[in-house]
Amino acid sequence: MLFTQNTAYSIDMTNHGSAAASSLMNALRATYDASIAVGYSPLVSTSIYCGEYSKQQILWVMAGNYAVSQGEYTGAELRQMMEWLVNVKDNGANPIRHRNYMPVTSGMEYKVTEYEQGKFRLEELTINGAPLDDTATYTVFVAGTDVWIENEVYCNCPMPENLKAKRTEYAIEGAESRSCLKDSLAVSKQFPAPSEYLTIVQGE
Repeated sequence: MLFTQNTAYSIDMTNHGSAAASSLMNALRATYDASIAVGYSPLVSTSIYCGEYSKQQILWVMAGNYAVSQGEYTGAELRQMMEWLVNVKDNGANPIRHRNYMPVTSGMEYKVTEYEQGKFRLEELTINGAPLDDTATYTVFVAGTDVWIENEVYCNCPMPENLKAKRTEYAIEGAESRSCLKDSLAVSKQFPAPSEYLTIVQGE
């Protein structure tokens, strides 16, 4: 046994995100002390329950083992990344399709409008309630795989080349999302409290 979890967090997706997904991303961000973390999708496979967790049970919480990177991004680049992960493209390609595929963030909140069922538009990005500064530089931890989001048969939303180049440059050698999670929880001995990282509103 690695630790006993004192608080449970549900995987259920609400208009403010998934508590379990948020807890998981907060843990990943803490691994490398990043100012912001972005997951391509919630990354989580199950609710976080009260009780004992072994190293193996920790791994079961994560839906897969994802590539990780960390480096400096401007606010404008971070906005571009979130637009890629959220907005329907000019050719109709949709990176989300289902709320469970909404990206999860830590250290940054975002607001979207659902203007048709399963179609979303990024409206704003904030940090502690203040608008994201496009000219500022942030240390950003990124976890995810673009296998499904770029797949022509599925989402067909290629990652912008400038962001892909940065992700490759910033790849963390010898690490992946599950090893980062184990490293974080070995120190904290708890899945951290979640944040309300997302606001979904209905509109046109």
